Amino acid sequence: MDKSKNTQPWSASEDTLVVWLVLSCPFSEFSKQAAALPNRSPSEIVERFTVIMNDPELTERVNHESHNDILSYRPVPWTTLETYNLVRLCHQNKRCIPTTFLERFPSMFHPSRTATAITTMDEKLRQKEQSSIESQNAIWRQYQDEIYKFVDNHDLVAFPGSEDPVKDVTEFIKSETDNLLKQEEQTKGLSFDVITSKVEGKWTKKSFAVLVGGTDVRLIESTNVVFGRASPKCKPDVDLAYLNLQSISRRHCAIKLCTDLRFYIECLGAIVIVNGSIFKKGSIVRLHDKDIIDIGGAPFVFVENHSLMDSLRHAK
Repeated sequence: MDKSKNTQPWSASEDTLVVWLVLSCPFSEFSKQAAALPNRSPSEIVERFTVIMNDPELTERVNHESHNDILSYRPVPWTTLETYNLVRLCHQNKRCIPTTFLERFPSMFHPSRTATAITTMDEKLRQKEQSSIESQNAIWRQYQDEIYKFVDNHDLVAFPGSEDPVKDVTEFIKSETDNLLKQEEQTKGLSFDVITSKVEGKWTKKSFAVLVGGTDVRLIESTNVVFGRASPKCKPDVDLAYLNLQSISRRHCAIKLCTDLRFYIECLGAIVIVNGSIFKKGSIVRLHDKDIIDIGGAPFVFVENHSLMDSLRHAK
C-alpha cells in the first residue's frame, strides 16, 4: 500500500471544495486555494474529482453541500487579467458599466461575477489608486514578466508534438496579448447603444424616464415611484420580487421628479449604489441620464425621456 497517500475518508465539504477548485477556481489561484486541503496533494484532488464525477451519489452530495451553486460555493479571487480587463473597459467607456460589460464581454470575467461584484471591485481599485489604465498596464507587464521568469526557471513537459516548451509557452502568451489588443480595438465603440435600443418603442406620452434592467424596462410615469419587493401588506409601485433577491427591501427606494424638474433617488430600505457610490437609508441623491443604479443587487440604467423632459424644462 502507498503510505504517502492520505487514507482518511473525504468529507462532504472536502468533496465540494474539490469540485469548486477544478471547475470554478482560476488556475492561477489553485495553489493558494488548495491550501484549505492541507493533507491532500494536487494529484489526489484531481483524482478525487474524477471519482466524484463518476459517482451519482457523491455528485448529489456535492450539489446539496453547495446548494446547487458550485460557482459561488466560495468567493472567487479576482485575477490580474480580470482586473486589467475591467479597468481597460472603464477607461474606454469613461465609466464603469457593469451590466453592459457582462452582456457584451462575458468571457473577460469569471462566470460568478455579478454587476454588483464588478461595481465593488471598481470602487476598491479607485480607493487603492489602481483604477488608471497606466497603473494597470504596469501591473500587467509585471505579471507577464513573472510568467516569463517562471517558464525560464522550470523544466516544463513538452506540449504534444513540441520539442521546445519554453518557446511554445512564450508564443502562447504573446498571442494572448495580441488578442487582448485586438479586443481593445474592437471595444472602442462600446456605448449605451445596446441599452437605449431596449427603450425604443417602450415610451408613452407620460413617461418621464425608465429603468433598463437585464431583461426588462420599468417606466417612471409619476413624480414618486417606489421600488421594492411586494408582499400582502406592502405594495410598491414597481415590484422587483420576480428577481428573487432577499437583499431587496419591501420599500427599497423611490425615484422622484421634484419641482426643479430634476430626478432624485431616495434610499428607503437597504443600501442603494449609484455609479459605484454606496448610499444608506435616508440618503437622497440626484440622478443623471445614463446613471448606473444597483437596487439590492439588481442593476439598472436610468434613462431620461429627453423629448418630454426637455420640453417641460423649457416651458418652466
